[in-house]
Parts: sequence; C-alpha cells; structure tokens
Amino acid sequence: MTREKEYFIHLLAGFLNGEASKPMAVDWTKIFELADKHSVQAIVSQQIKSLPAEAAPQGKLKSMFNQQIGRTIQAYDKRLEAIAVLESFFCDSKTDYMFVKGACISRYYPVPEYRTGGDIDVIVRDIDFGSVVRLLRNHWQVKDNSNVAVLTVNDVEVEVHSACSIRGQYFDDIFALAEQIEEHKYQLGMYHQLLYVLRHIGKHLSHSGAGVRMLMDVDVLVRAIPDFDNQVFTDMCMHADCQKIWNTVSSLVHLWFATPVDWDRQVVTDSVLMSKLERVFLDGGVFGLSQFDLGDYYITKSLGTGQQVTAGTRARAVLRFIFPDTAVLCNQFGYAKKHKFLLPVAFCHRLFLGVFARFGHSKNTLNAILRNDSDISVVHRDLLQELGITE
Repeated sequence: MTREKEYFIHLLAGFLNGEASKPMAVDWTKIFELADKHSVQAIVSQQIKSLPAEAAPQGKLKSMFNQQIGRTIQAYDKRLEAIAVLESFFCDSKTDYMFVKGACISRYYPVPEYRTGGDIDVIVRDIDFGSVVRLLRNHWQVKDNSNVAVLTVNDVEVEVHSACSIRGQYFDDIFALAEQIEEHKYQLGMYHQLLYVLRHIGKHLSHSGAGVRMLMDVDVLVRAIPDFDNQVFTDMCMHADCQKIWNTVSSLVHLWFATPVDWDRQVVTDSVLMSKLERVFLDGGVFGLSQFDLGDYYITKSLGTGQQVTAGTRARAVLRFIFPDTAVLCNQFGYAKKHKFLLPVAFCHRLFLGVFARFGHSKNTLNAILRNDSDISVVHRDLLQELGITE
C-alpha cells in the first residue's frame, strides 16, 4: 500500500474514532483524488483541520478541501428535504414504506452531514408497488420496470423498490423483519441494517466493486449497536449465506478503522488476499467504476478458476454480452420476468436497443472486452471466489 493510501485510511479511521490525525508528509493531490473517488471529501477535510498548519495542504489545494465541506452539507440538506417530501407522499397515500442504506445509516456517523449518498432507496410492499407508481406519476417523471421506479425529487435521484426486488436469502419478506415506527413507516433493526449493508457489499462486488464508504457504513453500524454480539450476527450471516464476506469485511474494518469487532488473523496476515482487497476497495472508488468497466465485468464472468485472460476468454465474454442469461433479460425487461414465454421477445428487444438506440455504448463495451489489458478482472474473479460470491 502506498504512503498516500495508508494516510487516507488513517484520516478516515481518525474520523470514525473521534481522534485527531497525526501529521505525515504526503502528496496531498493524491489524497484529494482518493477522497473524491470515494466521495468522502468532507470527512478528509474535517480531519485535515486537526493537523498543524505546516502539515496541512496549502494554497489552492487547501481551498479545494475546505470547499468540500460546504458542498457536502448542501447535498445532505437536499437529501433530507427529498426524504421529507417522500415521507409526506407515502403518508398521504397510506402506503407502507421503508428507507434503507444511506438514508438510514447517515445518522450513525460522527457527523451525519458528512455521509454522502448518490440516491435515496425506499422499499414498498409488493402489493402497493403498482398503485404507488401511478400516484408518483401524478407528481414526477417516473421510469420503471417491473419492480423498481426511478424519479428525481429535489434534484436527488430516488429509487422506489417493490419488496420482491431485494429478495434473497434472509430478506424474502423484509417488512416482516422491520419495526413499525410510525403508522406507515418501517425501519430495519440494527443487526438487520448491518446484514443488509453486508449483502449490498456482496452485490456490488459481484458487479463492479465496492469502496471504503461501504466499509465505513459497517463500522458505524457496529459501533451503534449496544454491546454488539458478534456470534448473533455471525449466525445471521450463516443463515444469509454471507459468512465468508463477514469474516473478511470484519477483519478488514478492524485492521483499517479499529472497529470493535471480532476478526480473523488469517485474513489480515494473508498478504496476497490483502493486496486484492486493497485493489478492489481502494483503487476502484465508491462502486469500483474508477477501474472496472462493463468489459471487465463480462471478462470476469467468463474466467474459470485459475485462468488468465486469453483470446478464448474474450470470445466467451463477447458471447455473454450478446447472448445474456435469462436473469439479465428479466431484470432489464419487466414483461419477461412476469411472462417467461416472452423471453425471446426480450432478447430481440435488447438486441434492437444495442444496435440502434445504444450503438455507441455497445461499441465501447465490445472494445473494452477485446482490448482491455488490465489484470483487474483476474483480481476481481479471485476475490469473488475467496468470498464465496456467486451471484
């Protein structure tokens, strides 16, 4: 790990532990790039304020860091206003709802305003989803497939999910696991919020990657649970088939952030595994997209155990891109999910869009598959296998 990466982690750990950061000679431009890539600019900027003046960034760079705090707070206020609008909408329409991820987790951060977020995720019951989408259209422009509606509220992107869209092991009936805190407002308990975040990390790793902000979410939730019981949560992870992910993530957050949680010495002393974790969680940014594109995704899915990227791998990746499995078609086209006999129609629909509506995007993806010479696909494949992620 480079000196700048080590210090970046040191700054984040200081924030989470309520400690002033120690001065270190680093390239502040690289620190700013890491903070920007992971959307933790305000947190890093706050920690810089605890440094002696001579150890902090100077001139224009100092101003750039300072500006991030104001911008982050403004964005946070916009999200709060959007949440208030949505809560009013759901209450007026007598719809049960539940916010998840950043909209719930930010309150547990030492400074809630500093926890950034790209969008707001809210879940409604399956039976209500259709009527909710119709009502939403009375107020906003809405794009939807069979179980997710996307709209913009107060300049913030919102995703309204039907409960079935997040089903998986353990969360088959997410409302049954939640606590009713108002007439129509539900909220997952602390352990279930942590499990949801952990499975979300696994989901993002299976696609493009995950960043340190997700690891910080794990840290703040663990600290917020009174007398956190590692065995209770480990049992939940076993039931949800994500024990390997928890074993690795808990060890990583303990090492990087001193998170008060049980950890596995074998994980942190495995230099090969730690190098892969660093590549994926630090180099890729919030969702891994700084180093991982669709070409890498299709190559990763086409790599066998122990294989390196070859011409055959690329050929399989191209075929996978052109002829996706049924799960991809069902996810992209709601009608195919509802009526399986329409899968051939969905395939032709996707092909038509790829050739005529998104030709530039399709061309770029094919070029990435055929020309990408990075080893990130191999690193990603190895890490997915290490963590037991197969989805």
